[in-house]
Amino acid sequence: MNFAAEEPVRNPYDVESADATNDMTAFEFSDEAFAFLENVTEAATLPAKTEARVRIMDVYVNQVDGIQRFIKADKNGHNYVAFKLKIVDVPSIPTFNAAEYKTMKQMLYIPDPSQYSHADQEKSTKRAQQWKSFMTAFGIKLTKKGNFMDMIGKEAVAILGVEEDEQYGAKNRVSKWILTN
Repeated sequence: MNFAAEEPVRNPYDVESADATNDMTAFEFSDEAFAFLENVTEAATLPAKTEARVRIMDVYVNQVDGIQRFIKADKNGHNYVAFKLKIVDVPSIPTFNAAEYKTMKQMLYIPDPSQYSHADQEKSTKRAQQWKSFMTAFGIKLTKKGNFMDMIGKEAVAILGVEEDEQYGAKNRVSKWILTN
């Protein structure tokens, strides 16, 4: 096979050399879209101890053998559920714009005492308290059975903390739920 006769591969993202009329890889932003793109900033992190209203946006799903599962297992075999939360309001910031802030991931471990040794029952109790606080803050009735998808859209008030992430930099996390019920 003679590779020398082939056309050179052109970078599809090299828009300076792209002919917009003949090249399907070319693009052009509208003036409004380009102005928005030029002025957009990186997602921000709120200071620690900020009180904020958060909304459950999604429940992370795990694919196992082609089946979607909401409950995942960590490297130690402990089961958890992960929720995607969005900060939707901060009463102390009158001009708050939710689009400027990062989403958060809230992991809740299943409080199953059988997964822990007798010496580690404190961990199981703490995880049960975290679930109960989460459910109470979002106004979700504590029941034996439920549907994770029914939680999407629910809102609660939380005190935020800040943690450093090697990959994503500073990000907010929930330090404490404000229990209204």
